[in-house]
Amino acid sequence: MFKICKLRLWNQDAVKEYNLGTITYIYGSNSVGKTLFAECIDFILGTTEDDILKKDGMENITAIEAFIANNKLNLWVKRDSNARFYYKLAKSDKYSLVSRESYIEEISKIIFPKIEDNDQLKVYQNVFEESPTFRAFTFLNFITESHQGDLEQIFTKGDEIKNIIRIRKIMLFFFYYKNIEVISKKQEELDQNQREFNILSKKQTQYQYLFNKIRIGFQKLNLDFTGNNDTDRKTLYEFKKNFNRPQPKVSGDLIYLSRASFSLSEELKQYNFLLRQSKKAKNRKNNDEALLKLLETLSIENPKNSKYLKSIQKEIKSIQDDKALLSLANYNSAIKQIIEEKKKIDVRIKTVESQTNELDYDDATKQILILEQLLSDFIDFTDSDKLTELEEKNKQLKKEIRDLREHLDKENIDKFNENLLEMYFDPEVEREVKYVREDKMADGFSFSFNPLEQRLMVKKNDKVDPNQEAVQISFIPGSLARRTHIQILVYLLMLKYVTNEFLNMRVLPLLVIDSADQAFKKNNFKYIYPEIIKYAKQAGIQLIFISKEFPDNGNDYPENKYIDITKGFNPFHSK
Repeated sequence: MFKICKLRLWNQDAVKEYNLGTITYIYGSNSVGKTLFAECIDFILGTTEDDILKKDGMENITAIEAFIANNKLNLWVKRDSNARFYYKLAKSDKYSLVSRESYIEEISKIIFPKIEDNDQLKVYQNVFEESPTFRAFTFLNFITESHQGDLEQIFTKGDEIKNIIRIRKIMLFFFYYKNIEVISKKQEELDQNQREFNILSKKQTQYQYLFNKIRIGFQKLNLDFTGNNDTDRKTLYEFKKNFNRPQPKVSGDLIYLSRASFSLSEELKQYNFLLRQSKKAKNRKNNDEALLKLLETLSIENPKNSKYLKSIQKEIKSIQDDKALLSLANYNSAIKQIIEEKKKIDVRIKTVESQTNELDYDDATKQILILEQLLSDFIDFTDSDKLTELEEKNKQLKKEIRDLREHLDKENIDKFNENLLEMYFDPEVEREVKYVREDKMADGFSFSFNPLEQRLMVKKNDKVDPNQEAVQISFIPGSLARRTHIQILVYLLMLKYVTNEFLNMRVLPLLVIDSADQAFKKNNFKYIYPEIIKYAKQAGIQLIFISKEFPDNGNDYPENKYIDITKGFNPFHSK
């Protein structure tokens, strides 16, 4: 099992050593450095906040050192007053000065030594385009004094700027992995298709460039251009022999073609107008539906508005069933066909017009040489169908990825809420702690954890209106003890869930709780402390609990480490 076994404070050649166990309880009165103990653990684990040794209470300390072990694997790590990083593999070795990246990687190897084909990490990288270290997950490892008992901000480090966006990504990955994995596979397919599409698109661009250059060259020579390489080569060869060209067409051809081109231009304007109107209609429908769904959610959350719910849902269904006439036509396809037809006619117009122009011998000779070179380089593009197929497939994949992201599977969250409720109603705690018994008796008492917003809502059935049936409402427990109790259980359950289901993500199996017992009455904490120990052991994590006082039932756990820092965490403070 992973464990921080020792923490050492250095003062030049002197050292203060703290031995830590799987369960460690650190206690001491106010202003003796309890919070500094937790911050030093974070510091030695590689936080980028490197001013810990400059804080009040850390005077005369030149370095912080730790011994970390996992079964037979050992690692010594150290950071000095300049926040530089060192590590060694044995106590007798000399320390090596390394980069932060190497330092983090060595600790990662101790957390989970054997990581072979890390599919989970690949999925994370594909979806979020980053490769996380264990430092990305340390918001799960520390319960600080700030935000304790705050169910609206369940992770006490969650409001730090570096964590706000990252936590949402991480929670998305942990709780919706099934969909995220499917998204990842579809993203891989999309990327592969896009690479092939880009190659073919480049070839098509090159083909189109040469095609247009040759077509323009034929127009300059007043020759018919077919786009068929063999036919056009023959036409150019025949012209080169004696400079003969076809006789001009009758002017009626030009008049007819000009009218046809004008007619198609007008038709193109009409279709573009209809396309714009169709998009506007579709956007209006989407906006109306989104607004009504928001109202539906608000009505569900607030029972006072339940009387409006039925009419809102009816209106949503009406919008979903409505098929606007403008949206039924495939305008893009029609516009594409008109543009292609108009291009052909415009090319024919230019050819007819050019046949009436006089031909200069020198210019014609130069143009022949250019065309011969272009025709020799010209390779017909035969993958138009493949390009169209890839384009349509990529559109479909993008839509499927978007739909998966919008309709994530909530099965894991539901299971998490059930497990959390079971932990909260631990039989021993329920029997001895009054507020837990009261909650167990409450009708419809349940938890609703929203990992993406770092929020937990408590629910129960209640009568908002005395004349109506009881409905489930959300509420914030008034008791700080209740809220802190629930918050600690969320951390313990998160670590158990993550370390069991996502081994290869190298989440640190550690929880440091700073002064959380202050929210409880002594007689309540006497039963909650064993509960915390039990679930920490079930999760397979190292627990470090920091408090003002030795626990009333501490002697019941002689196997635990108890560290008294009443005389001060830093013994070099006064030197």
